[in-house]
Amino acid sequence: MNKIDNVAKHIQEADAIIIGAGSGMSNAAGMDFWYEASPLFMKYMKDFYEKYHFEGIFKGFYNRFDSQEERWAYLLKMLKMVSTIPPQNDVYDYVKTIVKDKPFHIITTNQDMLFKKFFPDERVSEIQGSWGFFQSKNTDTDKHLYPIQSYLDELIPKIENNRLAKEFMPKSEVDGAPLIPWVRGPEFLEDQNTMKNTIKQIGSLASIETRRFCL
Repeated sequence: MNKIDNVAKHIQEADAIIIGAGSGMSNAAGMDFWYEASPLFMKYMKDFYEKYHFEGIFKGFYNRFDSQEERWAYLLKMLKMVSTIPPQNDVYDYVKTIVKDKPFHIITTNQDMLFKKFFPDERVSEIQGSWGFFQSKNTDTDKHLYPIQSYLDELIPKIENNRLAKEFMPKSEVDGAPLIPWVRGPEFLEDQNTMKNTIKQIGSLASIETRRFCL
């Protein structure tokens, strides 16, 4: 029995499935703009690439821009890419076929929101955060998550010459601190709802005989 047949056998015999997925899933889905200057990257980020020469939006996120105004323009355009570009193939549909009607839960370090576009929110734990939300830079006083869509709708039209004026930069509704993407970093907000849901879902799977299948 080869490895693929062996994995298929375990899936068929399992009563429940826990899926662990990381950056390889995004790569398999053809989302090649994260770490390289791919055609998808150049379609949206050509101006920034020609000035700074970073390859991929992830490197752009950590780039030293000339100003905060320019950085925010980049960040908003990056978030627009991440939230709107669909998978370039059917790999997420394949995962749905694999789990079928079995109880399952997905634990992912990916922050690209794609799993939650294909599976119910309660079945997905984004343990490293999500580009779909902002958080306050000051997590001591503001523990809210702010969905990005309304900010994108409001602020992208305000970008001029690849810059967002300071008066438009998003601030916390609680204490006025700057908002930052809700992704793993020094000021990352550990979302208690995410942790509670993960524990609850894994606990419910543990009540029946389970096998672990990692993508």
